[in-house]
Amino acid sequence: MSLSEEELDKISLIKWPGCDVDGDPVTPEQADEILVRTCDADLSTNDRNFEKAVMAIFYRVIPKPDWGEYWWVDPGYGSHEDIHARRTRWDRMHAYQEEMGILDLAYLDNARVCSAYIGGPNGWCDWDGQIGQRVKNIGKWPSAVEVFKDWQRIAEAFPFLRLTCRLLDHEAGHSDGTGQVAVVYDVADGKAVARMPTDKDHSLILKMTSEEDFASAMIANLQMPNREQGVSLDRFRAACQSVAKKMTATKDV
Repeated sequence: MSLSEEELDKISLIKWPGCDVDGDPVTPEQADEILVRTCDADLSTNDRNFEKAVMAIFYRVIPKPDWGEYWWVDPGYGSHEDIHARRTRWDRMHAYQEEMGILDLAYLDNARVCSAYIGGPNGWCDWDGQIGQRVKNIGKWPSAVEVFKDWQRIAEAFPFLRLTCRLLDHEAGHSDGTGQVAVVYDVADGKAVARMPTDKDHSLILKMTSEEDFASAMIANLQMPNREQGVSLDRFRAACQSVAKKMTATKDV
């Protein structure tokens, strides 16, 4: 039985609940669209050269010659950019993101382009079209209703998606063996439905054997070169071009 927003509002979540996802794979072309439109358009990472490169690709795919060559670039602390110029830049970035079809998501964005997260680029969709996620928290302090609204936006934008999301009552990778699923979301045919978990949902929780195992997995990732880069510049450029073309065609209809 599906849960109403009023019923969801009564479900209490922890500050950083684990978020497991399983779903049917999508095509690489569909993955391109998902990963562009669900990314955090700030594309922030400690790899500054890569960050500059992907930002330039994203914010140049739809030409804005009247806005200047590097109109999206923050001049940084101590610059002479006045309040009006800063507000203009922010407004233009927001308008551009809407034009690219970037979804307004509170908790379920994908960070597959780049990420400073200790685990590297992450998300519930990957560039090869695989849909799934483990050992990842969302937060902080999400509500079951807010997460439901995120999945509604995602389902409407990508009606080809079929997946199940389980929010846990504990942090990912830190269960003592007694952890359970707090709430489940099913996405299919352009719609999202929330429900209470079944025994099968509980059985699918991935339990690390210890916090040491979890920490070891994260530390191992730190030793990988270019660990904050999640995609080649050529693939990201092609993905952005494809999305821009689709969004522009939709707008013109």
